Amino acid sequence: MTFTKYFLKNGIRVILAPLQNTESVTVHIGVKVGSVDENKNINGLSHFLEHMMFKGTKNRPSTLAIAKELDAIGGLYNAYTHKEYTAYFAKVLSKHINVAVDILSDMLQNSLFDKNEIEKERGVIIEEINLYQDTPSRYIGDLFEKALWGDSFLGREIIGTKENISKFSRQDLLKHLENFYVGQNMVITVAGKYPKNILSLIEKKFFQIKNKAAKNHPNNFKIKRKQNIIFLDKNTDQTHLAIGFHTFPLSDKRKYATAILATILGGNMSSRFFINIREKLGLCYYITTEAEHYLKDGYIATFSGVKNNDLSTAIEKILEGYKEMAQTEISQEELNKAKDYIKGKTLLYLEESQAVAEFLARQEILLNKILTYREIFEIIEAIKTSDILKIWREIFSLEKLKIACIGPEKNKEVIENIFDKKG
Repeated sequence: MTFTKYFLKNGIRVILAPLQNTESVTVHIGVKVGSVDENKNINGLSHFLEHMMFKGTKNRPSTLAIAKELDAIGGLYNAYTHKEYTAYFAKVLSKHINVAVDILSDMLQNSLFDKNEIEKERGVIIEEINLYQDTPSRYIGDLFEKALWGDSFLGREIIGTKENISKFSRQDLLKHLENFYVGQNMVITVAGKYPKNILSLIEKKFFQIKNKAAKNHPNNFKIKRKQNIIFLDKNTDQTHLAIGFHTFPLSDKRKYATAILATILGGNMSSRFFINIREKLGLCYYITTEAEHYLKDGYIATFSGVKNNDLSTAIEKILEGYKEMAQTEISQEELNKAKDYIKGKTLLYLEESQAVAEFLARQEILLNKILTYREIFEIIEAIKTSDILKIWREIFSLEKLKIACIGPEKNKEVIENIFDKKG
């Protein structure tokens, strides 16, 4: 993997990554703004702004006008809002890169923010909230992050609240755009087969972006860590749970060992939890352990959905697995298998131009530094079985255990009893 980094006159960073044996190219626009940059009153504004970018520009006055032009060239395009950044991308055949750059630049610089479209989009986003809340296997992640960080910049949901969505004004959107969609806060990544004049094309299309830093990043908010259990009463046939601990921020190299831990515990179909809890005991359909890292903090957690009457047994088995990991050093064979899994999964992921663009952009946006996959693999290869035991012992603490659950009210007492007896 090779890439080159450039700075435009207005402060925008451009990452160019040529890829062989592909006819596609992905243009990825990253802006360092997300829900961490919002106080409670404007929580959800970054996500709302992302939606409005697709609602018409001065040159393409409607959603249909934007969509028709990209659909006509077979383009794949979308956007998403993360807690710490927002991204817009278009993947097209290389011969259509001018169209992709033109449309993305038009959206980010010339969106209309029509008041009628804003009113319609309120309903769309509220239905998106309803969708998440009606999908426990998805919503459990948001609840777990609330258990970790409470009502703080990391604990709030990206999508915001229905109350906030109902009151955001056009002026709120324009102010957020002015504060954060600025040159020093943006990264444009192009990965794939692109023309020699790509840099001048980007400079020409994005010249309106102002050369300044983002106005404010309220990341000095204190993280609140008071709540150990969050239980959402819902009449479901399964109880969905997340159980885990705080770990390390994104810049901490221990995150690579945490990825190995997550893989061994519940990262794939040969992991400890999948074999012991799903295959041997038949307690669940899905069980997975995941590691997530933000700039200020991180976590490792196991997620599952179990029959309501099996909740107590499932949690006990997960806790047994956690305790075992803290008591006994893993084998070299298990460590090697986890390393090879991570490397193989990474390389398969990076076979597409869109993935390469996101891989490079996320690092540049959040850390201002890019490691190639080879450099990451070197770090992973150096991790020893003794390192895994040491780091898990740093993470593992039954006193600091966090649990989130979605299910019938009767299971709340089950959770509380297990929590009281832990350790």
